[in-house]
Amino acid sequence: MKNKLKFIWLFFGVIIFLLAGCKGFTGSGSAGKSSTTGPVGEVLVVISKAKWDGKVGDTIYSILTKPFPQLPQNEATFKPINVSSSLFRSTGATHRNIIFVNISPEHKEPKLTIERNHWSSPQLIFNISAANDEEFINLFAKNSESIINTLLKEERERFVNIYKRYKSAEIEEVLRSEHNLKMTFPVDYQLDVSKDNFVWISNEQPKTSQAIFIYYYNYKDTSDFELHNLIDVRDSITKKYVPGPAEGSYMTTEKLIIPDKEVFSLNEKYACKVRGLWKTEGYILGGPFVSVSIVDEKRNRIITADGYVYAGKQDKKVFLWQVEAILHTLTAL
Repeated sequence: MKNKLKFIWLFFGVIIFLLAGCKGFTGSGSAGKSSTTGPVGEVLVVISKAKWDGKVGDTIYSILTKPFPQLPQNEATFKPINVSSSLFRSTGATHRNIIFVNISPEHKEPKLTIERNHWSSPQLIFNISAANDEEFINLFAKNSESIINTLLKEERERFVNIYKRYKSAEIEEVLRSEHNLKMTFPVDYQLDVSKDNFVWISNEQPKTSQAIFIYYYNYKDTSDFELHNLIDVRDSITKKYVPGPAEGSYMTTEKLIIPDKEVFSLNEKYACKVRGLWKTEGYILGGPFVSVSIVDEKRNRIITADGYVYAGKQDKKVFLWQVEAILHTLTAL
């Protein structure tokens, strides 16, 4: 299975694609650097075929391909591709994500280092060395969460940087002047609703839908950030503002699979992320969602940016990553 993965090119909007001018576009490289190549979520693993086919390769593959959470069907978080060191410079030096595996008795201590933008930009490189297979496996497993999170953050920031270059000035101005907040949306998004404490912005394509709701409400205390309270508010908002295709139907949160909640720092301030599945009450329609909530201390309110994806039978992970990147630009003004 791990030797049969092929490149899958994913586009994130017709306009951005045309501006990019090539399938592998990930944003302009820094001065003197080529732009990175390779599809979103792909990781080039530079290692001999013998090691790749053994326990070392199995460990790398199993960790990188763990299912991404809260999707309606299993999708691997990353797609590792093996290349030997002899072929690397001619085939993969400009790739977006690279893991170099160095196993030799000369390495007295196992070591993991990170390098950026060596051959291209924006490029992320892991150099992992160990004296033997066992030491490498232990080191990789011990740092697996950090490796995954670093890769996810890098992919997210690449999207954000592109969105900042090709942003919708119209949407940015409406959010600033009418709602006292700032978010960066790419030009292929449209403003659908802006009233009271609710905004709906979407990118509708023939077979996919990506959209973000922004809503805000009075902040009482820290219990507002408990998962059940965040979901209760979400459901009240979607029931009021997000009707389904059938009469009386509306969007709600799937409760059979409990959403995940994560506390993190956004712009050096407290933020809460909820990841789960949405469904349509009274109709068969659903998909993944992810939301980010922050406190606007100046106005004593909670602002939630809630993004969802509908993509039918297609894979949804990268569509969700694109939406999630927009959520990370949320700032209260």
